[in-house]
Amino acid sequence: MQPARIILAEDEKEHQELLKQALTAERPLVDVHVVATGGELRKALQRQRFDCAVVDFNLPDTNADELLAAAKKDLHGCPALVVSSNEAQGVAVSSIRSGSVDFVPKIEALEGDRLWKRVEAAIRKTKRNRGERRAIDRRQGQLAQQAETDQLTGLYNRRYLDRQLQSHAYDRDRRRMMSCIMMDIDYFKKVNDIHGHAVGDALLKEIAQMARTGLSGGDAALRWGGDEFLILQPSTDLCEAWVWSKELKSRIGQHVFRAGRTDYTVTVSMGVVNFPTSKMGQEIIDLADQALYLAKRQGRDRVCTWPMVAVDQAMTKIEQGGLPDPARRRIEFLSSCDGILGPTQKQQLWHHCAAVGSVAEQLGRTMGLPEEKLAAIRLGGLLHDLGKSVIPEELLAQQAPLTKEQRAIIQSHSDIGADMSLRLGASGEEAACVRDHHRAFPRAYTKGSFMGLGARLIGVADALEAMTEERPYRSARSHEEALFELTRVSGTQFDPAVVAAACTIKPIDSSAAA
Repeated sequence: MQPARIILAEDEKEHQELLKQALTAERPLVDVHVVATGGELRKALQRQRFDCAVVDFNLPDTNADELLAAAKKDLHGCPALVVSSNEAQGVAVSSIRSGSVDFVPKIEALEGDRLWKRVEAAIRKTKRNRGERRAIDRRQGQLAQQAETDQLTGLYNRRYLDRQLQSHAYDRDRRRMMSCIMMDIDYFKKVNDIHGHAVGDALLKEIAQMARTGLSGGDAALRWGGDEFLILQPSTDLCEAWVWSKELKSRIGQHVFRAGRTDYTVTVSMGVVNFPTSKMGQEIIDLADQALYLAKRQGRDRVCTWPMVAVDQAMTKIEQGGLPDPARRRIEFLSSCDGILGPTQKQQLWHHCAAVGSVAEQLGRTMGLPEEKLAAIRLGGLLHDLGKSVIPEELLAQQAPLTKEQRAIIQSHSDIGADMSLRLGASGEEAACVRDHHRAFPRAYTKGSFMGLGARLIGVADALEAMTEERPYRSARSHEEALFELTRVSGTQFDPAVVAAACTIKPIDSSAAA
């Protein structure tokens, strides 16, 4: 016999004892908790769970049909039987309609084990129904999961996201940001054409597994269709999603895939967008798709973010305009991007770049360079940090030490800025200044190359201005302290001749330079 906990609601003392005896006689595993009113019954049900409730139809504060209707949630699926001295058919019908699973005349309930048998039958039926309900729920859950799962890769499919959006799962979180990443296998059709569709399917499964293993709790990976994948990362900023995407792209690019006895490699392109969680919808997916398209257009095997798309659109408008001068184009570009740039980006792109251009020009003049070279150096200084327009504001403003991955993202601004400079009309030599200005002295210098010197001039000017400016992660140094630091790394990080020139010039007014 299984243990059973029963609650008995009966106000008459004599009937309490008789009914309790009817339930527990020779049944030591049956525990009966007795209450005298409907209010006491509800309080007891709220404190603990019971296997069955036996309720007298007439209680001092209520009757069974009103009580059971009101206490439906408190019962938590516990079956209730009503007993009554009134055997009228209306009482029985009223009890059943109010939620009782059985009605037992009190005279019958007090005879032998009749009441217990009815209680035991109710408990068994309830447990059986619960088991069947759980099995049905489990099966429905399995079917729903199958419907939302891509059968080839085991990732979620579009139905999963449709359900999330229809249930407004993302609407409830209005404070956090999340990231949406679209990934596409480069030249996937070629894999199918060369190795066959079975190999293509195996490739999709393997890449899906690589994407899945990099996910954190709460993230979701979907096969969006064909060779496209969608990754959703709640509670991430743009920098975190960018770092994650670059790491996955690198792992896939370095992995050797097999097609029978043949080894082959593939690359992927990725688009990343970061947005408030409550905004999640088709529009956000379209933005991620635009970022992916930009990565494809720029040569594949790369990660592009939505800010890169916005910057590309601004660049395209300027290219189609009539301004011939790169310096004026720079001003037009920064003005058009004002709404998407953060305060740290604006400070570095406007004031810092203007100051670096002026200092680099002054260094070049001190070293005796001709005017046409000085103009090119000044322009290179103006453009040297242009790539920071797509580096996340939160990363540029971060006060904590940078991780290796974060540092790599910031360092990418030189190459990005060089490409942007060309689109603004800078020459190849001027763009090389932008690309090379952060390289250490031996690597930035090519014997006999003017642009090697131009990059070195801008590199020293950049370091000098950066050290004497307030930054989120440190206070400004004095001009003398900055010169001391430049001298300390002269010959390893910076060109000694340029550092020597820097020691002879006076500090400039950066606000005037801007």
